[in-house]
Formats: sequence, C-alpha cells, structure tokens
Amino acid sequence: QTLLQRLLSRGSSAVLRNHCARTARACAGIIAPSQACAAFIQAAYQLPAAKVAAIHYGVELKHLPEISLRRQAGPLRLIFAGNYLRAKGVGILEAVLPELGARYRDMRLTFVIPKESVAPVQETFEPVFGDRLKVHSWMPRQELLTLLGQHDVFIFSSLFEAFGKVWLEAMACGLCVVGFAQGG
Repeated sequence: QTLLQRLLSRGSSAVLRNHCARTARACAGIIAPSQACAAFIQAAYQLPAAKVAAIHYGVELKHLPEISLRRQAGPLRLIFAGNYLRAKGVGILEAVLPELGARYRDMRLTFVIPKESVAPVQETFEPVFGDRLKVHSWMPRQELLTLLGQHDVFIFSSLFEAFGKVWLEAMACGLCVVGFAQGG
C-alpha cells in the first residue's frame, strides 16, 4: 500500500468507528446473536446492560418436538415456512414443485406463510397437489416446531439471506434442508 492508501484506510476506519459508537449510543437497544457478542458490544461502546440483549440463533433443546431422526416409511413430506416473496425464491418453487407433485403422486407439501399469501399459494399449488397441500398462516413458534418435526424436507429457496435461522430450526427438528449455497 502507498502512504496515501494507508492514510485513507486509517481515516475511513476512524470515521466508521465513530459512526458505530454514535449509532450504539443513539439506538433504543441492540440485539446480538450470542452472549459473548452482547458483552463485547456493551464493553466496546460503554452501554448499560439493559440496552444490549442476546437472542441466540436456533432453538433450545427443551423447545424441540420429540422427533425420530430416521425417515419413516410413507409419503415424502416437504415444508416451506417464510414470507412468500420473489426474493425468497417463490418463482423457483412455482416452477419446480408442481412438476414434482405431478411426478410423485404421494408427495405432501405444506406452507407456513403470511395470511395474505394463503390464497395465491392455494391457487398455484392446489391444481396439482389437491388434498396433499396444506397451507397455514403464521403460527406460534412451538406449533411451527411441532409441524416441522412432522416433515422430512425443509425448502429454503431464498435467493439471498443474511442469516435465515429457520433452516437451523428445521435441521434441529430432523429435516433435510434443500436450498441455495448462499447467505449467512
């Protein structure tokens, strides 16, 4: 690096540290993914403990449904849980799943999506899946974990994702996750 590049790098680092500190002091609270990260943020920016919380990725074992890690005989059960948006890869789901549903006549498909997406999902997938399609609107987390435990494959079709913890929850419930190699 040239002298000018080193000076610019140090200057931009100082500006960034200043912005981070100002943001940390100005916000109502900060959520970190671990207790270690929360402690670092609290110490680095000299924040009161009440202003920094840790919400861990995944689920605690005590909240997991009773599951069998062996695949049970019967129809393959797929589930998608998330926002039904183009950025979440729903165009791919609409292109691929009806063909799979027609080819594998015993395959089951479940969606857990926002209430406003229920009708469009039913219109798209019901012609092929019929009564093999189940569509739920948002539900309490414990109900979702129980539902995940009743399926075999979790469809994580997001085209980009910072860190989609729902796939961790699905894996913790014993599901195989099918998705793209991207994101956090």
